[in-house]
Amino acid sequence: LQLSTLNLVTFKSRHGAVVTRLTVREIVAMWEVLTCLEGFCASLAARRITEVELKDLRKIHASTKELVANGDTEAYANANQSFHEIMYRATKNDYLSDQVRDIRSRLQAYRRYPFSRIGGLERSVAGHEAVLT
Repeated sequence: LQLSTLNLVTFKSRHGAVVTRLTVREIVAMWEVLTCLEGFCASLAARRITEVELKDLRKIHASTKELVANGDTEAYANANQSFHEIMYRATKNDYLSDQVRDIRSRLQAYRRYPFSRIGGLERSVAGHEAVLT
């Protein structure tokens, strides 16, 4: 039922729960909204972040440079998740953070694709650098 409320599964008669397939248009729309909300998160976090949270963000960011050099997309994706979670927490806005997490969970199957494209890891690191700056 929880997956159904997130539109991750659909109940079909005589078939039970079926994984909902997103169209390209839906994925793009969700990605656009996610991008805007994450920008808003970064804006709030910049004003509300604690010293501890900032230290943690910098530590994770520093660790990702080696992952990029090694082309370790799996470890980078995990570090990226941690970076974003700290940023969400730093917003001090649980409602916003929950909305972003919901969209991220719906896009989870598509989230790692950008890291595997040429220059994808480098673009992500540059984005994190901009957030930290």
